[in-house]
Amino acid sequence: HAETAVCCTEEGLSRKLCLAALKHPPKEFFTYVEPSNDEICEAFKKDPTEFADRFLYEYSSDHSHTPLPLLLTSTTTYLSIVGTCCAHAQPAVCLMKERLERKSLRTLTHLSNKACSRYALFGKDKTKLSYFITFTQRSPNASFEDILSLAEESAEVLSKCCDSLEGDCIQKGVLTHTAKICEKLAAMDKRVENCCSEVNGLKKYLCIYSLPWAKPVDLPDHVPSSEEVLCGEGQERALYE
Repeated sequence: HAETAVCCTEEGLSRKLCLAALKHPPKEFFTYVEPSNDEICEAFKKDPTEFADRFLYEYSSDHSHTPLPLLLTSTTTYLSIVGTCCAHAQPAVCLMKERLERKSLRTLTHLSNKACSRYALFGKDKTKLSYFITFTQRSPNASFEDILSLAEESAEVLSKCCDSLEGDCIQKGVLTHTAKICEKLAAMDKRVENCCSEVNGLKKYLCIYSLPWAKPVDLPDHVPSSEEVLCGEGQERALYE
């Protein structure tokens, strides 16, 4: 890969993650399947280094478009959990508790990988158009200007953060963007308003983007064309004259 040399300037864990996360075409489906709790601890106790290397490669290759600092945080956090919980008196209980506490981090990792994969595939302009369509479908009563500004901001966040080495770029971007969505669309759509009532910013974002398309506006079976309207008006005027 053309960027291998860049990764080789890194050291330790950062080098491994960088190599695993080299930008390849996005996978249609994740290939990493997390083992059972017993299998995790058995493999970890047998050889912690081999377990870590295998996990880093498989998980990182599934999330190759997640911004590197977020991927680093996500993987190191997971390995720390495994190291702590596999030495715990009740490993399964410990793992479950730790996973729940770090659910937001895992969700953000998946979310950013999906969004940045789409950005890498579409480019900035097509990504903006994609988000424009998405917002229009979620809130058809919103103004064109508000929809356009949100679509532009969505594409701009990805443009700035997908390849950024700033640790919390994508998280800050998502939270700021979500606040703007709520500011512009909540008053125009009850469903968006309900999503914006969530306390957690990431949950607000996921709620909004998981909304189904808004119900289409009911239109009459036959909508007269402009020609029919004009000709009808002309015929009526002729009768009166």
